[in-house]
Amino acid sequence: MNVVEHKSITEQVQNLLYPMLKTTYSTLILLVFLMVTPTVNKIYGQTGPAGAGNSTNNVTWLDANALSLFDGASVALWNDLSGNSNNYDQGFTALQPTFQEVGINGLPSISFDGVDDVIASNAIPALDSDHVTWFLVYEKAGLSKDMIINAAYASNAEKWKTYANLGNSSLISAQYSPSINWVRYSSVPGIPSFLSSHVTPTDIKTYNQGDLEMSKVAAYTTPSGHEKVLLGRRREVGTNPYKFEGLLSEVIIYNSDLNDLERILVENYLGAKYSMDIPTDLYDYEVDHKFGLIGIGDDGTNTQTVAQGAGELELSSATDMSSGE
Repeated sequence: MNVVEHKSITEQVQNLLYPMLKTTYSTLILLVFLMVTPTVNKIYGQTGPAGAGNSTNNVTWLDANALSLFDGASVALWNDLSGNSNNYDQGFTALQPTFQEVGINGLPSISFDGVDDVIASNAIPALDSDHVTWFLVYEKAGLSKDMIINAAYASNAEKWKTYANLGNSSLISAQYSPSINWVRYSSVPGIPSFLSSHVTPTDIKTYNQGDLEMSKVAAYTTPSGHEKVLLGRRREVGTNPYKFEGLLSEVIIYNSDLNDLERILVENYLGAKYSMDIPTDLYDYEVDHKFGLIGIGDDGTNTQTVAQGAGELELSSATDMSSGE
């Protein structure tokens, strides 16, 4: 495993060639070592979280740590890092969530009050897709009727979402095609975590910090007329019993189903950054170097040979990488 942190390009190259050198930087590289199976699908030009995906399929990437706000400030705009400018905003002051400088595991978070806080995207046509994957770094405050994320379309006002029912610790991810199909796991209030939920034309599944919690065979009809993705409430206005009380630090949405290699890369990126345990932890430097993890690898089925993430440094030209590296 080689570690590169971020100063000048020259220093990055030096540290890649001489990994025993240690300085203080911010961008890190993960060389992934995975189990070997046959048949390889190659992936190129990756600029999403951990270098997984790019602006074509990574349609939203929100990171509270990237906001330049003071503690307690109202959040009128949450900028998208995916390269698509799919920013989330809230023009009404009374409905704006709050920036919390020390939030989930000491990193910045967006705090939702469980009353009327909501922030939403505009229409994202790329989400008119028969596949969708979303990652949420969150902390629930209690056992209220929580709506963390909801995707609204002209064809269905609640096409896919993650929510919790009153008095129940289960965190549910669901899609409607047209009836509800859901997966869930128990999420303890006050304990930060991250999830990923994956919807394909044939199934739905959810992971809690990299552990597969539930999978279900379920047909998914392709939605049309995407209108918005809402964070914090089921509806932006009007009577609304489902409202999120808690913290969000990062939201990542793809209009594709990530393969296992891509999913594991994103899990390592989030696990390192937020100091959360994951089952496939391939990185050993989380304590001192937790930000900006990117990775390349070959799991025998999928290969990623280029990774950049949100920083300037690109890891590429991995021409001698074999299965299992």
